[in-house]
Formats: sequence, structure tokens, C-alpha cells
Amino acid sequence: MNNQSESPGSNWLKRLLNYTFLLAAVAVAIWFFLESRKETISAPDGGGPRAKTQAQAPFVRTQEVVEKEVTQTREYIGRVEAIDSVDLVARVSGYLESIHFIEGRYVKAGDLMFSIEKERFLAEIESRKGTVSQIEANLVEAEKYLRRLQSASRESVPEKDIESAQRNVELYRAQLVSAKANLDLAELDLDYATVRAPMSGRVTKKRYSVGDYVGPNSGTIVTIVQYDPIRVVCSISEVEYLNMMERSGSSPENIFRPGLRLPNGKLYPGKGRWDFADTAIDPGTGTISLRSRYSNPEGLLIPGGYVTVVMSPVKRETLPVVPQAAVNEAKEGSFVYVVGENSLAEMRFIKKRSVLGTDWIVEEGIRAGETVIVEGVQKVRPGQAVQIQNGGADATQAAEEKS
Repeated sequence: MNNQSESPGSNWLKRLLNYTFLLAAVAVAIWFFLESRKETISAPDGGGPRAKTQAQAPFVRTQEVVEKEVTQTREYIGRVEAIDSVDLVARVSGYLESIHFIEGRYVKAGDLMFSIEKERFLAEIESRKGTVSQIEANLVEAEKYLRRLQSASRESVPEKDIESAQRNVELYRAQLVSAKANLDLAELDLDYATVRAPMSGRVTKKRYSVGDYVGPNSGTIVTIVQYDPIRVVCSISEVEYLNMMERSGSSPENIFRPGLRLPNGKLYPGKGRWDFADTAIDPGTGTISLRSRYSNPEGLLIPGGYVTVVMSPVKRETLPVVPQAAVNEAKEGSFVYVVGENSLAEMRFIKKRSVLGTDWIVEEGIRAGETVIVEGVQKVRPGQAVQIQNGGADATQAAEEKS
């Protein structure tokens, strides 16, 4: 095998290539260094630490807290109930002679409803009148006989005859009292044969017709349901009830004024008033019942129907409101960022009540006139300086991109 040594020209070429690559690498490194140095020198200093702090402060949009008149209403499902209803039954037995009402129509108190045949009761009255007259005649004769015996000499009349005459007088007097009472009962039965409406209201469907035999055991003939006034019952939760008590120290009937919305969406024209608040919470539903009363002259409210009970505050109150976008949630509760002096963001916990449009009603934690952050909240930390940019969302985004 023959070994051949490299020529001097080949070695010189290799060294030249190595030096060339080394010089190129050094040149590239110097170029990158000069470029980075150039950017550093050309960047504006802007006045030192304060400019650096402003460059780090996030751009946000803010809104001033204002107070609004809180007239928020509460709505609940209510059920219409009749305050009173009465079942008309026959108090005496007999055949229905006439019916004087029309089913489903209104009747007034005292209107004639139906009549039971009266002939038997009239005959009974005449019979008992005769009994009274007969006893009265017997009593007159017995009293005369007693007086005759008492006026005779004591020797001519035995004592036992006088005593017997006295007993007969007392007996006839007792019989007369009983006979007159029976006559009163017969006349009362005659009155019961004519049935009148004990109250005003609307009558239901009748259960018997003319010619049917009715009596005390026949049950209800017709029912009168009172329509004016009428009652609506609704229920509120235990939590809502307690919140109302804590806020005002009074029960709901002293805080809200009741009104109604009909199933067709129209507001009921009549004004309501509270009638009754239950004294206990229903353990099955966790609610408490409230009853309100309304005049119902046109019969728009029908028992058994459902309406919406609209509760309006009796007293109007003014409270601060903040946009919903400004409110954040934490384990400790709801909070907002308030922009204070030197544009520093302060984390402030608040007590919300309820939603009013696009705002939250705030009971505690903030006052009207303060400024809250409504956009850019996610980039803010407590105590951090912020830059307010209220020119709109596009302006805020452009300012952030420029920074």
C-alpha cells in the first residue's frame, strides 16, 4: 500500500477557509451588538422613574358613581280567592215550586232565590191556630169555674174541688204556651219555604230543578260566591321576608303597596290593600303567605284564576348604582376598583341589593361621586396606578398598543 503526503498548497487552502469562516462569524456578532446598542441609545428616556411607572400603568375606562331613585317593584304569582261563599240548602222538605235566579248571574242580598211549595205549611199554620184557639177557650172556662168555686162558701165546696180547678187552669195555661210555640214553628217553616240571598255575589250552577223534592238532607241547591270585594293570595320566600325585615324593620305589607297584572298583560285598575299576613312559614315550601283585597265591581277577577301581584314600594329611596361590568366577585364578596388620589386603584368591597337595568343597586361600600373602573379591570391590582382613557373602547385599545 502506498502512503501519499498532502501538498503544501492543500494545507494553505484549508487554513484560508477556516480564517474566512471565523472572520464572518465575528462580523455577524459585531453587527448584532451594534444594532441592539443602537436601539437602546435611540429609545427615549422620558424623564426617568416616573415615565417608567406610567409606561407600566394599564389603561382603563372609568365611570362616576351616581345615585338613582330606586322604584324597583317585585312580582309574584297570585291566586284569586273569594272572600266569602255560601251554600243554599233547603231547611224544610217539599217540592221545588219555583226558581228565581239565572245560573252564573249576579244577585243582590235579599233577592228571592227559590221557593218550596207552601200549601202544607199554610195548612199546618191554620191547624195550630185552631189548637191555640181551643186551648184558649178551655182556659177561659177553667178560670171561670175556679173563680165560682172560690166565691162559694168554704163549707159548701170541698177543698179538693178547688185544688183540682186550680190544676186545670195551670194545665191549660201550659198547653197554651206550647200551642203558641208550635204555631211559631209552623210560621217559621213557612218562611223557610222561601229562600232569599243572604249576600251579594254570583250564583253557580243549580243542582236541582223545579219539581224536585228537596229537604235538609238534599245538600246544596246552589252556591253564591262573593265577587266584590275579592282576595288574592301570594307567597314570598323566607329569605326575601327576612331581607325586608332586616332592611326596614317591618313586614312586607308595610313596605310595599299591592297591585295586579292580569293574564292579558294589562294592569288591574283597582287599588289593593293588604288583608292578612300569615303568622308562620310553610315548612313544605319555605314561604309565607300574604293576602291582599281588591274591589271587583266588573268581575274581572275570578276565583281560582292566577294573576301577577306587583308590589310597589310605599316609600321611594335613592341609592348609588354601579355598572354591572365594574363589579367583581371574590371569596370575601363583591368588590369594585375605585380610582382615588394619584390615579391609584383601591379595591372596595360592596353590598349589592338587586339589579336595576344594567346596574347594580349598592347598599353599602361606595358613595355617589366616586369613580369606578368599568373596563380593563382584569389588568388592575390593588394600589396600582392606572391611566384613564375614557375615549371609548377603540381609543383604549389603540393607547395600549402604542404603549
